[in-house]
Amino acid sequence: MDIKEIEILRKRAMNTVLITFLTTIILTLIIFSIFSTLPSVITLSIGLQLVAVIIENSRKKFDREFKTTFVIPNLKTILSDLIYEPEKGIEESIIRETGIMNKNSRYSSNDFISGKYKNKKVIKADFLIEEKKRTYNSEYGYSKQWLPTLHG
Repeated sequence: MDIKEIEILRKRAMNTVLITFLTTIILTLIIFSIFSTLPSVITLSIGLQLVAVIIENSRKKFDREFKTTFVIPNLKTILSDLIYEPEKGIEESIIRETGIMNKNSRYSSNDFISGKYKNKKVIKADFLIEEKKRTYNSEYGYSKQWLPTLHG
């Protein structure tokens, strides 16, 4: 894939996001004008979730093609024995051993890259550590959410 094809992919992803977002707003307004507030809130919620899924899928496809076309070939000029595994990451146990995670933290990692630079082994991956926070609201009760504590 060349730069023109990647630019087409980027534009297609942006257009998909815009069209999906506008459709969600229009559909919500139509349902709101016909029904009460509850169906509109449900429609908006479903629509926003759909937008999020479409955005994520478009972004992942663009990222994968961009890395395959530009990043990996350039890394091969710097690192020998290059290994790139986009779905793999640094093992959680390695990060836990550093002591930077609480016992109840959630961990995810991807974009694993390893190789040698001047005969020194190099390992890199993206990772995210999140902690669960509970909040109380007198109207709705307890709720939980995961908040990022470290992204690297």
